[in-house]
Amino acid sequence: MKRPTIAVVLAQFLDEQEQRLAPKTVAQYRDVVELLQHYLNGYAYLSLDERDAKRFERLQHATGQTSSWTPLRISALSTKNRRR
Repeated sequence: MKRPTIAVVLAQFLDEQEQRLAPKTVAQYRDVVELLQHYLNGYAYLSLDERDAKRFERLQHATGQTSSWTPLRISALSTKNRRR
């Protein structure tokens, strides 16, 4: 089974919250997820291991975007994968 991307996991999370929470609360969750995505796109690439850093660079080149973190796999967030 293919592991989901960060973007997919965040979208699923928000969908699940929409089913159980009030609209005002869901809107706040969406704001927090948006802030997380901005952080990931702006800074989190600095802690990628070599393999994920290369994948990140390929995604940037392929999409023409300067920040494209969310297509990476959740495993890229793991603390064991951080550069030392």
